[in-house]
Amino acid sequence: MKLLIVVLAAVAAVCLAEDAFGFGAVRAAKAGYAAIDQTRKKGQFMSKKSVTVNKVKFQNPTYTMMSVGGTPTPAFRTQIGKKVFFYPLSGTHSGMWLIYKANKSGGKKLVVEAQKFRVWYRRTCSIDSFTSVVKCGYCFKIFSLSGVLDYGTTASVTISSIKYDMQGYYKKYDVHSRRSMEGGAKGGRGGGGGGSAVMEGVVTKVTTGGESYPLFLALKGKYNDKIIVAARGKIRTIPQIKLDIYRRKYCSRGLYGSYRCRYCFILKSQAKSTFLPGPNILIGSEDGQKIYLNSPQYMPTDIKIENKVSKREAVRLIFSQGKNIAFCFYVLDGEEAGSVYMNVARRGWVKTQLGKTVVIYTRKVCDRKGDKKSCYVKLKTYKKAKAPGKTTSVTVGKAKLGKPVVALVKTPGWKESKVRSAVFAGSTYSGDEFNLMYAMDGGYAGTWYYVITRLQKTKEFTPAASKALYNYKYCKASWDGNVKCYWCFLVVNKNEKASSLPKGKTVTINGGSFMLPKNVKRQGGSYVRMLYSKGKVNKTLFVKLDGDTAAAGSWFVSNKQGRLAPFMVNYDAYYQKSCLTVNKKTECRRCFIIQQKPSLAFKPLLPAVSVTKNKIALSISDTKLHAVLSGSKTGGKAHKFKGCKSGKCAEFYYMATGPMSGKWFAGSSKTGIYMSSSLFSTTLWKHYECADGLAGVSCRYCFQF
Repeated sequence: MKLLIVVLAAVAAVCLAEDAFGFGAVRAAKAGYAAIDQTRKKGQFMSKKSVTVNKVKFQNPTYTMMSVGGTPTPAFRTQIGKKVFFYPLSGTHSGMWLIYKANKSGGKKLVVEAQKFRVWYRRTCSIDSFTSVVKCGYCFKIFSLSGVLDYGTTASVTISSIKYDMQGYYKKYDVHSRRSMEGGAKGGRGGGGGGSAVMEGVVTKVTTGGESYPLFLALKGKYNDKIIVAARGKIRTIPQIKLDIYRRKYCSRGLYGSYRCRYCFILKSQAKSTFLPGPNILIGSEDGQKIYLNSPQYMPTDIKIENKVSKREAVRLIFSQGKNIAFCFYVLDGEEAGSVYMNVARRGWVKTQLGKTVVIYTRKVCDRKGDKKSCYVKLKTYKKAKAPGKTTSVTVGKAKLGKPVVALVKTPGWKESKVRSAVFAGSTYSGDEFNLMYAMDGGYAGTWYYVITRLQKTKEFTPAASKALYNYKYCKASWDGNVKCYWCFLVVNKNEKASSLPKGKTVTINGGSFMLPKNVKRQGGSYVRMLYSKGKVNKTLFVKLDGDTAAAGSWFVSNKQGRLAPFMVNYDAYYQKSCLTVNKKTECRRCFIIQQKPSLAFKPLLPAVSVTKNKIALSISDTKLHAVLSGSKTGGKAHKFKGCKSGKCAEFYYMATGPMSGKWFAGSSKTGIYMSSSLFSTTLWKHYECADGLAGVSCRYCFQF
């Protein structure tokens, strides 16, 4: 089992702290307490007391050991009404509410039956000072959670007098026999209209004119996003149904590594025209129809220039005039930089006059310095007449920039020995003159730096870290045939606002902005990369749209090692596949709708990195329990904390097992010397939190005082 770093929960009750992180308006959590006495000799003891939390009565609360998948697991056992529930306190099923139900064979099996409560616990012991009898027990704190347990089913929707009810998702469904083919079922015949009759999709009841029909929404293959009907051995679509269908898949974890997957949908009337993302640059008109260039996309392409085919750095644009659409390519490199080429039928690649109408600035961005795989390209497209003008003086981070020259610069100490950079010779900062560089390519793209030649060191220039440079290259041929190239630079804030991006490239929902979606491959899987901004948070996020685990529909961010890790974002991404045909070639892409998540009862705990008690900053980064006072009858296992004050740090241990449970000790694992400490409260609650990641289930301890 892979463990996340163990962290401290916020000082306030965690359920209350969650509200402050923007999960919507929810009621304050109510907590009930149930103390269970348990002597060391008697073992399990069932309390006859009960506790009521938010009008729900928990009877006979018990600490017990149970078997979950053959693994002995400590659990909180209680009775709600006539049902007996188990709440595992450790292991990958921690936090689930389990109940035994009868199966078809007459036996019983464990199943998940969600409840809107979270249980924290602590173990405590008392020693009779006269008789030395040790009594230990468990205390539980039950929090009532606001919000819904699940997304629920997609509500019925009526569009153009036709009502749609999404009734059930199937991984394998025979549209002819109208039955599921999962679980080893046999059958399924080919559709006479082409394509297999066994499909993944959703059974959909369609009602129109007072009559209802059991139809099927296919989610993959030939009939993707189409509502179909199967009759007389044939499969066909229905022309009267014209919908744009956006979907989102999500999976919830069950017992023993199983997952239950579902789809949510947004149904809209079909758009009457093909949506082309901006900027939409009007470049003229012909025969009464306006001509636009739009949908710029960085796309290195093989282009034939002067009878030679080579891969060129390029931005693809869509040339549109009425219903006519064509692709053209704006070249970024070489002596053709700034020119626009088009692959014309029967003529091949030709240079057009479009380069005189448009200017494209680019900048490379890297999420992790030195890692080329984390880099991508951002664009700014202008009509030439409205492109940024020239300026004679530019200040970045209080450094006045000198005249720029593009050159290959030696960078001692970096992973890349040479980096193509914009060199601002003669820049001044605090009265000193020096050469300030901005990396344009490679794994360090976007970094301001300078080189100390004497020490053979490359240093980052942090005063300019909040700024970035777009660059634009264009070339001109003189009367004698010589070609001269020029560079222009545009200074922007590194974290650009969504308002500066064109329509179709960004969307803002309740203060959160998502920008520039792009399909990418990461860690052997397919993701969509989006830039995310909310307040002071600026992240490059990755959303996984498909899969059969809880990763489906979830957001991820790259950690320092470049691995994807779950990231909490209070939004869902719905997508639709949109296709257009150009020169008899069909190209498809995804369009997105971003919606805020409903207020879910079970949200990931958002613990603090550290908490201060008695002016001592406590933190924890160790998941295992440490032996304290080993060899002694009062020894046990403890959680190890790091406490720092006035620049000095020490180790503190909170006993989790043994007769000293609930007590604090100060000491060192190296010396083996431990002393009782009264610096911190003995009332420390803990919860074993588990979440789904790409590599399986990750767990951690959370604490609250």
